[in-house]
Amino acid sequence: MKYVPVVFAMICYSVFTSSTLIYFAQRIRAMTLKMRILAVSATFTMVAHLLGMIAIPQPSYSFRIVGIALLCLALSLHLWSLYVARSARLGIAFSNSTPNQIIRSGPFAIVRHPIYLSYLMAWSGGALCINALWPWVFVIMLLVQYVMAIQREEQWLLSSEMSAEYRQYQRTVGALFPLQIMARAQR
Repeated sequence: MKYVPVVFAMICYSVFTSSTLIYFAQRIRAMTLKMRILAVSATFTMVAHLLGMIAIPQPSYSFRIVGIALLCLALSLHLWSLYVARSARLGIAFSNSTPNQIIRSGPFAIVRHPIYLSYLMAWSGGALCINALWPWVFVIMLLVQYVMAIQREEQWLLSSEMSAEYRQYQRTVGALFPLQIMARAQR
């Protein structure tokens, strides 16, 4: 059972890496410095998580199950997001590209940035599989970088010809967390 989380994490992280390379192939050549820093941070986190899962004594069975479930959900959300976005020409993080449309279907009807959410879910799943505090430092570091990327992308969209449509989208759909669920929780 010790290596089961490692296998799930390796599958998840490998699919993230390969799908990003394939989906954003034309845009990777023009990576900004911030995107390169994000890529290095994510790679370092991936290696640290995998080594932590192998080297550190395994946490309780329940933490492993929850971590593996989160990794599976993250992978499903990631692939679903890329499938729905296949014709939208989404830009790579921190780029100045504007998609050719605002996607409001599939996971994009639930959150505006489901790809970033899938990454955060995977990093959180990996951290749960390790069940120590240090992996959460990496999760928080990546969360900050994703929020910065989201802010940059949304500023770019709000200055584009799609700004009115995007403002309406912002009012009805949360960036990383579903507004509908958050509204229900506040009641």
